[in-house]
Amino acid sequence: NGYRFNDPADWRSAHLWSTTGKVIFSQPSSVSPNCEVEVREHLDGWRTLRFILPGGQGSVQSIHRLKGAGTCDEQAIANEYLKTTAAATLAALGACRQEGGLEMEQPLRLLFLGLGGGTLASLFAHLCPDSQMIAV
Repeated sequence: NGYRFNDPADWRSAHLWSTTGKVIFSQPSSVSPNCEVEVREHLDGWRTLRFILPGGQGSVQSIHRLKGAGTCDEQAIANEYLKTTAAATLAALGACRQEGGLEMEQPLRLLFLGLGGGTLASLFAHLCPDSQMIAV
């Protein structure tokens, strides 16, 4: 059909960030002393923030791709649930604005319940630069 969707973090890029990677930061958690917080560097500028338990088991907390020194690519969202959350939010905002439920001249106000790795906050700061955002 010729349709191409430009998703810099689609499933075909998972091999870039789902590897073991190289540990570039590691420190005991200030919340749980038995847990280690790690940042791992992967191919093509991808980085993962992981929580590692005493037995070596761990989980990925967030995934980001750098586009420059210390700057994340806010449009490269690797987690499917975050893509779905962002898409649903943008669709709802668009529908509200079309029906007059949101005043165009007032800045958008967004509340994030939890910040996590800041993926959604970064995306919305990029897409809605005049918005006011709060994370609790």
